[in-house]
Amino acid sequence: MLAELRRLVGIGAALLALAFAQSARADAPQVATVEGVRCSVAYHGAELLHHGYFPIDVEMLNTGDRAVTVDFKAQQQWQVEDEVTKRLRLEPGERVAFEPLLRARTNSVNTYAVTFEVNGESQYFAVGPSEWSGGFEVPVLFASRSPVEAGAVERWASTWTDRGTGDFRFAAVRFPELSKLWAAYTSYEWVVLSLEQGLPDAAALDAIFAWVRTGGRLLVIAPNPRAALESRPQDAKWLSPDYAVRESQPERFAAYHCGYGTITLFSAQGWGFEEMESVDG
Repeated sequence: MLAELRRLVGIGAALLALAFAQSARADAPQVATVEGVRCSVAYHGAELLHHGYFPIDVEMLNTGDRAVTVDFKAQQQWQVEDEVTKRLRLEPGERVAFEPLLRARTNSVNTYAVTFEVNGESQYFAVGPSEWSGGFEVPVLFASRSPVEAGAVERWASTWTDRGTGDFRFAAVRFPELSKLWAAYTSYEWVVLSLEQGLPDAAALDAIFAWVRTGGRLLVIAPNPRAALESRPQDAKWLSPDYAVRESQPERFAAYHCGYGTITLFSAQGWGFEEMESVDG
């Protein structure tokens, strides 16, 4: 159990390093204007996913003075064709945003060709994971409210260099970027939530816990992760001895069954990963 927990902490350290590195670019959306319609698309996930679904953020704004019809299409043709289409009519000044779920497959490049077409004119974007998904890497999604201090990231990354994080692929997102659709998390092996500065949106948490109950694995890190979840009795009910996988030091570290998945709680003041040395095996 101690080895497993140290592995999780190693994941956290690498995730934090990535979170800081990504904070500068912030996964900026791709934007273009087609026949007066400003089209935007963004992907906030890992560069490698195996199987399941992943979301993209789509937004359209009609900047013209006439109503227009926009044809949206996301298409992937690697071995098996996957396609999502949507037709919308936008009035002058109207803005529309939606979050389509795209299929991710193992042994594939899960990049999609996203096309916006208006009055016969079109704009193409390449969106989604860009790396081949045929290896043994483990995709992990890390979510926090704000960036982490650079000094802390460097210290933790140095401390846990040898914790076996090389097989993991991480995506770092801010709470507002979390999907409210449970299937959006099905391409990840782990979701890690930093609750030091509070909870994310209730709808996003509903989706994450729904995913956990289907077999997902959630790691919650906070000074008092159990207390952080007390405002959600529908989820906190799983954090009892009846569902315990292991409670070596319940006030510091504990893991619980949640449906077909697991919730792991790790208590740390700030991000004191070095405290892991004192956790009993």
